[in-house]
Amino acid sequence: MEELNRFEVRQALTKPLTYKPSYTVAEKRIFAWSIVWEGTITILNRKPKKSNTVQYQPTIELANTEIQTLETFHTKIAKIGRIGKLEETTQHRKPAKRWRESSLEGVAFLLEKIAPHIKSKRKRKVAYLVLEFCRSRIDKNEKASREHKRVEPYSQREHDIVKEVSKLNERGLSEK
Repeated sequence: MEELNRFEVRQALTKPLTYKPSYTVAEKRIFAWSIVWEGTITILNRKPKKSNTVQYQPTIELANTEIQTLETFHTKIAKIGRIGKLEETTQHRKPAKRWRESSLEGVAFLLEKIAPHIKSKRKRKVAYLVLEFCRSRIDKNEKASREHKRVEPYSQREHDIVKEVSKLNERGLSEK
């Protein structure tokens, strides 16, 4: 597989969202409830093999064992994102697929649409934190692209957002 240089990687990360679907209020509510019930909003911590730097990747994800239901969600409600391969599981679990959106532009676009419709206080707080992170990185990426410079490293606020999102997404936290 051909490796991309840093400039090509930056371009891939800052590529604008080419398709921005419109959503009805009902679709936004269904989307929000789907994420509350079976999904997650988070910032993944990625560390490339050949680098000592950490990369954060905001992600919205929905998992389901009913493949047809997930495909219907993807085509009728989400309209963007991808469905991954069928995940292998242990003998006591059904195989599941995951719908995922993990581009900065895509996550920011979706969260702007659905965050006000999320009824869970904890998940809504996570959604707004991830949205703040995405907006910050998009602004920095656009500035670096205009000035033909490298993207700025993560700010202290961005690191704090990642820690706060991680803490809020821990298992066993009650609704506050």
